[in-house]
Amino acid sequence: MSGVISFEERAVATLRDRLGEAETARRKLIAFADGHCNATAAIHDAVTNLIMCRDIEEVAEVVTRDWPLLLRVDAVAMALIVDGQAFRFDISGIHPLEKAWVEKAGARANPVEITGGTNGSPLFGAISRALQSQAIIRIPQMSPGMPEGILLLGQTDATPVSSSEGDQLLAFLGRSLSAMLARWVGATK
Repeated sequence: MSGVISFEERAVATLRDRLGEAETARRKLIAFADGHCNATAAIHDAVTNLIMCRDIEEVAEVVTRDWPLLLRVDAVAMALIVDGQAFRFDISGIHPLEKAWVEKAGARANPVEITGGTNGSPLFGAISRALQSQAIIRIPQMSPGMPEGILLLGQTDATPVSSSEGDQLLAFLGRSLSAMLARWVGATK
């Protein structure tokens, strides 16, 4: 009997290792699903607040004042091209801007660009130096004569995480903002 090798102990150890790996993968999947669910709910809340706006001035307020809390980010700004003129909207107000800045950022973020490790885009304004990660989201032009631009979301301490699902949510946010802007700009023309 001493010449017989028992594989049972080794097989049980291998099965335990595989069970541990499966449990770790399950926990990661649940954490991802929870994060995705929370992100989806936050985006939906932001769009709902946008839909309730009565005019373009209220849109600027909601985006720059309320969205940071709803989206759990430290700063939100947007830069728009309206009737050939560019403007930056942030918590401090509305600022004129070179159209080329918005066009260049919009071309890079088609539809979303997520970066980190450096200061935020100067389009954030004064807070840009404190930001360590950012999402730049294209606000597409819905039709000729309607606004186009970018939405910027910034964080001071977060490492950027990009996924196709997250990018799709952010692109949805940009398209929703574009549709609402077109509605109000179209109503004033």
